[in-house]
Amino acid sequence: MSDFENALQRVLLAEGGWSDHPLDRGGETIFGISRKYHPTWDGWKLLDTLRRRATVVGGAPGFPQSAERDPMLLGWVRQFYFTEFWTPISGDTIPPPRLASALFSIAVVSGVTTAVKFLQDGLNTLAMDGSGQQRYRLLQVDGVCGPNTQQAIRDHYTPGRLDRTRDPLTWHVIALWTARCAEIIRHDPTQGVFARGWLNRAMGMWDG
Repeated sequence: MSDFENALQRVLLAEGGWSDHPLDRGGETIFGISRKYHPTWDGWKLLDTLRRRATVVGGAPGFPQSAERDPMLLGWVRQFYFTEFWTPISGDTIPPPRLASALFSIAVVSGVTTAVKFLQDGLNTLAMDGSGQQRYRLLQVDGVCGPNTQQAIRDHYTPGRLDRTRDPLTWHVIALWTARCAEIIRHDPTQGVFARGWLNRAMGMWDG
């Protein structure tokens, strides 16, 4: 299984299927895709069609199960996540699959710009080695995974420095996102209903 497919399965498991929670700022969602934030996604047309057709006749699943199992809709979900999140974070260029998966998950929840800023902040924090030598140029924290950020990633993970079990950069990124979730709840206590889900997601990123 490719790094993207593995990351996608983890995200879909965390997001669940169809939802329309009254306290969710994204409103109606299917596998984490928000109708409010992504109203032009083609999958909504198919989902609405499946909703209208939904019956329980002869054991056929009703809505939302019909949507959650529809092969065409699942294909559009996959393409959406690859185009909107995996490609902008340059997931295929990030050596540790755990870091790529964590950034992908954060991008889905908090946006690509936020995820990449966390990555850039971590790279800047870890740019100096234990001897005081700066290993690569500091980055502008602009939320764009451009050539400078990709070069810093390569320099950070030079041969012999890639530890797949104890990676400070991955930990830094997850810690920043966890702090962001706590900040959201402090400013809007109603979002505390999602706290356990967010923290379970953060722990899952590290377990990944």
